Amino acid sequence: MKTLPKPTYKELEEQNLKLKQTVDEMRAGHEQYRALYAHRFNCIYIHDLEGNFLDANDAALKLLGYEREEVSSLNFSTLIGQDQLPKAFEILEEIKQRGYESKVVEYKLKRKDGSWIWIDTGGSLIFENGIPRAILGVARDITARKQAEADLQQARNELESRIKARTAELTAANRRLESEIEDRKQIEAALEKSERNYRQLVQSVNSIILRLDSTGNVRFINEFALKFFGYPETEIVGRNVIGTIVPPAESSGRDLAAMIKDIGRHPERYLNNENENQRRNGQRVWIAWTNKGIADEKGEISEILCVGNDITERRDTEEALRESEAKFRSVTEQSANMIFINKKGRVVYCNKKCEDIMGYRREELCSPDFDFLTLIAPESLKIVRSAFQKHMAGKDVEPYEYRLINKDSKKLDVIITTKLIQYEDGGAILGIVTDITQRRKAEQALLESEAKFRALAESAPAATVIIAGEKILYVNPAFKQITGYTNEEALAMDFWDVIHPDMQGLVKKRGIARQRGATVPSRYEVKALTKDGQTKWMDMVATAINYGGKAATLAMAYDITERKQAEDALLAREQELESQTRDLAEMNAALKVLLKKREDDKVVLENNMLSNVEQLIKPYLQNLKHTNLSDRQANLLEIIETNFAEILSPFVLHFSAHKYRLTPKEIQIANLIKQGKTNKEIAEIMSLSVRTIEFHRTKIRSKFGLKNGKDNLQAHLIAPDGR
Repeated sequence: MKTLPKPTYKELEEQNLKLKQTVDEMRAGHEQYRALYAHRFNCIYIHDLEGNFLDANDAALKLLGYEREEVSSLNFSTLIGQDQLPKAFEILEEIKQRGYESKVVEYKLKRKDGSWIWIDTGGSLIFENGIPRAILGVARDITARKQAEADLQQARNELESRIKARTAELTAANRRLESEIEDRKQIEAALEKSERNYRQLVQSVNSIILRLDSTGNVRFINEFALKFFGYPETEIVGRNVIGTIVPPAESSGRDLAAMIKDIGRHPERYLNNENENQRRNGQRVWIAWTNKGIADEKGEISEILCVGNDITERRDTEEALRESEAKFRSVTEQSANMIFINKKGRVVYCNKKCEDIMGYRREELCSPDFDFLTLIAPESLKIVRSAFQKHMAGKDVEPYEYRLINKDSKKLDVIITTKLIQYEDGGAILGIVTDITQRRKAEQALLESEAKFRALAESAPAATVIIAGEKILYVNPAFKQITGYTNEEALAMDFWDVIHPDMQGLVKKRGIARQRGATVPSRYEVKALTKDGQTKWMDMVATAINYGGKAATLAMAYDITERKQAEDALLAREQELESQTRDLAEMNAALKVLLKKREDDKVVLENNMLSNVEQLIKPYLQNLKHTNLSDRQANLLEIIETNFAEILSPFVLHFSAHKYRLTPKEIQIANLIKQGKTNKEIAEIMSLSVRTIEFHRTKIRSKFGLKNGKDNLQAHLIAPDGR
């Protein structure tokens, strides 16, 4: 076996120097590797000053494996390993004191599925009205980098171990030189592999990586940056960043050309910097840069390593938050309702409407010494305190009514809607208060009007019924006297059950049509069945009304059974007169006297009814007209007046009919003429011939003194008192 010649001491010294240079190159590559991964930001999150998360972007949610709805339940103490919590709280205090994080910090986080990842992150305070409210953080996943660093550290440890062994062998003897040379070759191969890995990572990382000379010319740019800015490598390498990826000035006017020159001279001033950049198509974007000066052998800055991440979306989010706050204040200040925010029993915000209605200045209402319970009327303190305690326990409260007292000691009826919200650094109550004082007064007036109507109906001799659909909603005492049904029995039955089977079809058809708004006769005679099975004739007047917000019918019916019997008897007597002697005429005259008295009684009754309405109803309606009614209440009052006029119009006509001595049949025909019915329609309704109707129409015109054919009978009947 041929032995190799032993190297000289000089050769060994040269080999040892080369070996040290190899180690230095590996360490430099490792430093570049660490600089690359120390500044990769992909995730954006916001948490309050206690570490409770308020929001996070999609990248952060995807990285940790949580849904957006779960963000508010997280605190950073549940994500960070216990061994790192003390450091995390120190950083939190530093941000509170300085307003930002002085350096990027690495944490080991626990994902939702239990696995662990590494991130590096930096944060800064978010201010509202000059007061710090939360912390905005930007982080990136460095799990792969940490693994690579671990692998690299292991390789470096192995390398250093080999170097130590090699040095010991060189010191001890030169006979192991061949093996040390072989070790050196392995080290060179590992270094070459590390360099390839470094370049591969630089080209594949999702961050902008640049190397600039001290004047701002681009010496290197990675593929991600080329794609991001839209340049081919030939158009960017060797050119200055000003005019390519950096505009000479920001939109705000800041001189970026001067900034680039200063970075070349003093990179330590710009370790972390944010500025506006531009893409090849002219689009402006915001980049967060981390800059590090690289010194040459003389210790002078020869290059600037720049690592950047796009923060345009973050800045847009911050701007959107500012716009959202401005919109909220714009809406609340223009609202017709009082709007306030109560935090822990103190009013921290109120709109101008609160000033206008309550009479206090905002400075008074929002003063730390102001007790909002002084605004509550004594009778409402219990309900307000109960609602406040529920909110303090984190519970929702349904809208409720209560009373306020303004600065002039005037009581106001209001309704309040509240909601728990997050405001500044904690929970608060958002309240919307509507003044319903005028509505309460109008409702009271309507209640009084309804009470008067009930008083009239309860004392009326006519059976009064309110029907909705087929069901009876109200009956007065006269209904029980006439039909024998109690109030409870009446309300449990259909209205048609009271009508005689012979007339149920007609009454049902007209009732349904009336509730649908169709025009049907308002007055007609019907047969009714009493509780004990008796048949009674009723003179019924019906009109459509609105009852409880629904279409209904108000009907008033007089018991005319005796009159109908008298009419039947009179008709029989009239027929007997044709065949009987003159003696029967005296009996017929007596019957007419009886009928006349019944008619006179009816006129007196109708006259009393009209008088009661004039004295008991109309004055209150007129007074109600002059109160401060809403449009809806005014419309309801007009409907009430119209319905009363419709209900009472037949009585007015009867009063005139008595004056002009109209027969019952002529009164019935006159009512139909007044409603605009033709002779043919009246004949169909009364089951008579058209010629008979024409005959009665002529007699009615004669009794009213309408000799001229141009005089309109319908207009004459509609006119007051038939004039």
